[in-house]
Amino acid sequence: MVRWLVAYHKRISPKYSLKDIKDDATDFVKRCDEIDLVGKLPKAKGSLEYVVVIVDYFSKWVEVAPLKKTGSDSIVRFLWKHIITRFGVPRILISDNGPQFESEELAKFCKKYNIEHRFSPVYYPQCNCQVEVMNRILFKGIKKNMISSESKKGAWIDELPVVLWSLITTPSDAT
Repeated sequence: MVRWLVAYHKRISPKYSLKDIKDDATDFVKRCDEIDLVGKLPKAKGSLEYVVVIVDYFSKWVEVAPLKKTGSDSIVRFLWKHIITRFGVPRILISDNGPQFESEELAKFCKKYNIEHRFSPVYYPQCNCQVEVMNRILFKGIKKNMISSESKKGAWIDELPVVLWSLITTPSDAT
């Protein structure tokens, strides 16, 4: 440990401090979001069959919205309405390689707002793990609520806000 500290002070300390490195890492993580689509689900009111889910890397805050279609226009509208206008522009957006995420429309949107769009590797989709974990938690909660209330197939739409509320009000180690 002492050797490491001596080496740190000789090589890095004149240029950077641990606080600078920590601040840079924190700033990076604070502005990084993962996005994913879930569906096709049983048709709900308004012909809604999909859910877009986004998770903030730093706080683990989750935002969701039901969608009729999975096109890039729906993703762009979601990002504008639910993320940028409420929380600001993310620095980095991570997604899988779905056509709605690889679209020219989303690329232009990201360029316009200076968002770096990264893709999880096709061969290793687990890289998008935070949003995948949140998807499982969300839909496990929805399924549980629907079974206990004996709801109809398309009633997932009514359970979505309830499960989201429970997620965002439950304390997390990250927050």
